[in-house]
Amino acid sequence: MAFLFLSFNTYAQNIEKLTLNLPTTKVYYSLYNRITLIDARADTVHLGILKTGAFNKTAILVANEPLQQQLNKILKNLTDFTAKQQELVLQLRYICFAEAVGGTSEMGYFMLKAQLYAKVNDGYRKINSIDTIARVSAVIDVSNELLQTGSEILSHFIAVNLKRQPSNYSYGYNDVAKVDSIEKSRLFVYNTNTYADGLYLTYKTFTDQVPDMRITVDGDSLQKNNVKAADETGKLKKVKTGNFFAVVYKGVPYISTFSGYYKLTKKNNDFFFNGKVIDFMHPANNSSGSAASAFMFGAIGGAVAGAINAASSTSNNTEGEFKVNYENGQFIKIR
Repeated sequence: MAFLFLSFNTYAQNIEKLTLNLPTTKVYYSLYNRITLIDARADTVHLGILKTGAFNKTAILVANEPLQQQLNKILKNLTDFTAKQQELVLQLRYICFAEAVGGTSEMGYFMLKAQLYAKVNDGYRKINSIDTIARVSAVIDVSNELLQTGSEILSHFIAVNLKRQPSNYSYGYNDVAKVDSIEKSRLFVYNTNTYADGLYLTYKTFTDQVPDMRITVDGDSLQKNNVKAADETGKLKKVKTGNFFAVVYKGVPYISTFSGYYKLTKKNNDFFFNGKVIDFMHPANNSSGSAASAFMFGAIGGAVAGAINAASSTSNNTEGEFKVNYENGQFIKIR
């Protein structure tokens, strides 16, 4: 399966509207009878892409009604008069529906990352979180099943937590709204301006700033074929770009893609680079080999990853500015 970055503007004329399916079961004696949305997505408008009609035209998915109103309806259908008078808070981090067409079948992917809190006085107490990818398939049209699956996952996440007691620790609103900053504070690489020279096989070792290998560079600057590292016998061999996450040379970090090395620059506590990416999903982190994982969370923002037929001759090379997703090391196309 190949992936291509597609600008939302490219398909602005084709719009599909999402109405979340309402649950048909009740949760009696819920602790909560109302819900508030904190929309923490980078893009609070778009919900993904669908393939529509006989010719599988690409359409942008947006909410038919504001998500807050749809969540109100979901909670109303889940609860009854036995519910207690407490407020549930859903912090939406990522949500995306996406379709891939290949051969005689269609694949659909739904991605959701969110946290649930209980609003207690002026604080927020965490109840639970979800970070998931679901895949569905169909021979003819996967859209309806995909939208139903996404609706069920979101409703189920709310339903199974309606009787769950929150933690005792209370967050302030600013802590909840800036959860990215809190999580980055736990990653060493986001809290230093000094980087250890060496080769980093994975994003994890890069965030820990613990190089997996020492490197030797022929010349005074990084080139695609002039970096060497010792193999298991101790012999120096040239390393292939793209087979590892990054290198640090003379204290400067560089991302490694199949196209070469690109300098990483930290701006506003995020890492960016300008370069060419052959695959948006970095191979150093693709331990599962799943096509679904290639969509992971970079699909929302200024661009969405559109799935194309693996047999297509269309190239999936993408050149531009990228941000490194601090959660998993994958690349988010900025422009």
